[in-house]
Amino acid sequence: MNSMFRKHPCVGASIPTGVQSVRDFLKLNLGNIILITLPDSKEEALQVMKLCRENRIYVLVTELIRRGEGFVRWHCPSLSKADFREIFAAGGDCFLGRYSIGESGGLLYWPREYLLDPCADIFSPLPASRNCREAHDHYISHLKKYLAYEREKVADGPFFDVESSIVFPYHVEAGIDGLCLEMLPGDPLLTLASIRGTAESSGKLWGTHIAIQYYNGVNLDALWMKRWYFSLYLSYLAGARFIFPESGHYSYAHYNTKKYTFHDPEVREIRRILRGLVQFSRVHERPESGPEVPVGIIHGNCDGQPGIWNPYAWGQVDNGPEWESSDAENGWFLLRNLRRRRDCFRIDGFGEHDFSGNPAAGQFDVVPSWSEHFAKYKALLFAGYNFMTEKLYSKLIDYVRQGGHLLLWLSHFDTAEKRGAPVKLFRDGNLSELCGVKIIGRKPKTVRGIQFIHASRMLGRKLPILKVKSDPIYLGRHEPAVVEATDPAVQTLCGFAAGKRSDFSLKYFEKNPILIERPLGKGFVWLVTDFEAPGAVGMRSLAENLIRIVMEGEKTEINVLAPDPVRWAHYPAPEWDVLYLLNTDFDLSSSVRIGRNGVYSEEIRIPVAKMSVAYLFGSLLLVPEDNLCNAEEHKSGRIRISTLSQSMTLCNLSGSPRTGSINGVPFHLNAGETAPFRCPEWLKEPEKRHCFEASFLDESEIDIQDTELPY
Repeated sequence: MNSMFRKHPCVGASIPTGVQSVRDFLKLNLGNIILITLPDSKEEALQVMKLCRENRIYVLVTELIRRGEGFVRWHCPSLSKADFREIFAAGGDCFLGRYSIGESGGLLYWPREYLLDPCADIFSPLPASRNCREAHDHYISHLKKYLAYEREKVADGPFFDVESSIVFPYHVEAGIDGLCLEMLPGDPLLTLASIRGTAESSGKLWGTHIAIQYYNGVNLDALWMKRWYFSLYLSYLAGARFIFPESGHYSYAHYNTKKYTFHDPEVREIRRILRGLVQFSRVHERPESGPEVPVGIIHGNCDGQPGIWNPYAWGQVDNGPEWESSDAENGWFLLRNLRRRRDCFRIDGFGEHDFSGNPAAGQFDVVPSWSEHFAKYKALLFAGYNFMTEKLYSKLIDYVRQGGHLLLWLSHFDTAEKRGAPVKLFRDGNLSELCGVKIIGRKPKTVRGIQFIHASRMLGRKLPILKVKSDPIYLGRHEPAVVEATDPAVQTLCGFAAGKRSDFSLKYFEKNPILIERPLGKGFVWLVTDFEAPGAVGMRSLAENLIRIVMEGEKTEINVLAPDPVRWAHYPAPEWDVLYLLNTDFDLSSSVRIGRNGVYSEEIRIPVAKMSVAYLFGSLLLVPEDNLCNAEEHKSGRIRISTLSQSMTLCNLSGSPRTGSINGVPFHLNAGETAPFRCPEWLKEPEKRHCFEASFLDESEIDIQDTELPY
């Protein structure tokens, strides 16, 4: 299923129940996927499925039982398992699946009060656990029981979750078939990285269900509309295969605010913005490769940080203070720095350009620890909690030997059996096979200065090396390990001051390592030899910079210099490359510079709160003014682009003149030259001209009687 909808993601909407609602959806031109509650009538449900199949509308069905332990039927109580089998079959390949275990991650992130009085709509809280492994097993067991009941007593799948947190790896472990992000309650940049990383590791179809009515804002004002646009195009840019709103697009009411009806101009504008993405996805082909993602963040084994709301691991809010988010879980917050450029006065940023403010290639994945696809990533690093196992340790060794670059802390080798206990190192600290060292003791925990002393042997790793007697850039409370090297190739990159009689010499720092580098096979390991987790207060400054160094060291052939508001992704294609650049600033345009092999364009302006598309045909950069276009052909300098007549910007990123033609009109650019270009109309499929026209966004007049949506 993971191969579906790569070129043209499905864009659509949740709709009211019934055949008439499907007809209305078609008339409204809102896309080609629906989320629907089936009618409690076999005949009408069959009609819904047949109508969708005939019109190539893909279908996701809402939950059939409530989210409690009583397995109470929520919808379609009159339909049997045999009825559902017939109904789903009637949809053919347009039936994608149905929701189950909805918001079960809430067991980890819901407010405590939600779980105090479990009812038909709320899962029972997880039992008290001794450690994270036990909590993990309780959660997986809970979900498996729920899914087993669904399969045996209710109806067949495929089953999709609908989840707001970063627990997608555990849902795959439990047996879910497809992945759906309820977008906006949590941090979209983190949750998108989590669902995509899990989908890439498991081969699951994934998409976004955007909860705009409840989580996009309070008033239907200009910022609300722009935020709605951002959520749609960020989903597209990230690679979502299906995208639709949960509610708010047929009517809108947010608690005590004004209620808006279907025909109110504000609700019409919500649908117009949605229809804009429908139009774009019809016209434009997104390369099948998916976004380039050189770096993955490993979702640690048994990590119970949901990444949203509740500051407790595994939802264990009444099981003692040790379950409050610890330094281990707080490491996830370091990733927020990947969307912010480094402070201009930080001297640990240096070189010709500042590449901070975005991860390498604009994207990162959160990769499940159980993944068998570590080799997909040039670099992997840990940030949160991890319980080390023999299997994971072996996979990390294989990954590095095959050429991977790995960053981790001693806390990621933890095997302590009780939550809150001090770190108990895997293999009693003998990390020779992976890291080339044994940990044979601990130094006192106190405030220490940290100094980089040697350059990395990895290309692209720029370390802030100062004179050894310089004031330390990093200062904080640390608990360094006593380290014994078992491989002579191990090198100290960073050392610490050890207290009295510190002579601050090179040899002194070498004997007191806090960051070591070990070559292993074709790759390298960086190990922070400190018992403090990356999220600890004293460690954060160093951890933040190490993560930035990894990201900047893995920057790719195609790169973008961009300010904080710009999110971007690079999609390679056989004959060209496509860049998507989303300006999330509400009020200001943003300028970027696009580069290939270190040669950068002049500034390209991204309009206020909009996404731009850019093409690279080798060293030729082409940026259309209007996104409604699609590259069709590139042969011997001749480029064909399906588009209406529009203005474009061309930039020659090579050191020699560039000539060619676009839609039959010749161009000539000197080395490094940027020039405007008027592109004439050319359509590969002239019969689809209406898809390029502004009138596509117009809404048919329609008398909607039912505006009650599934959620």
